[in-house]
Amino acid sequence: MIKKIVVCLCCILFLTGCGSKTLKCTQRISDFPSVKADETISFEYKNKKVVSIQNSIRYIYTENIDSNYEVMANSLKEQFSIYDASEAIDYNIQKEKNGLLFVVKINVDKLTEEESAFFGYMLKYKDSLYKDVVNDLNAQGYQCKELR
Repeated sequence: MIKKIVVCLCCILFLTGCGSKTLKCTQRISDFPSVKADETISFEYKNKKVVSIQNSIRYIYTENIDSNYEVMANSLKEQFSIYDASEAIDYNIQKEKNGLLFVVKINVDKLTEEESAFFGYMLKYKDSLYKDVVNDLNAQGYQCKELR
């Protein structure tokens, strides 16, 4: 009896995990002597549909770390503060040892039309097939891998 329960629970866990995966694509987007920036875009799929997108950019400064951080953090806060009350968009600016990490998380199903217009460059993939997203981002120089 216990064996049947365990088998059933394993089947349920396996089946609920089916159809969900994350595609994570990374690329160096800036390679200047004073600042480097790496971008990571992650797409969370459920049943072959994109349900959330996360875009993170890690800025690495080689000089004037504190002043560069302040300038960039203030600029990002100014641009994204209009989304503070959004149900679909969450952003975070974090100071790191030698730079800044900026992360935007988007719940695709909760976006308003105005928010969709601003984030269109990422949303162009929301209705695309998984393999097409991988091929397009790889062609742009991203390194993509699937996470489960």
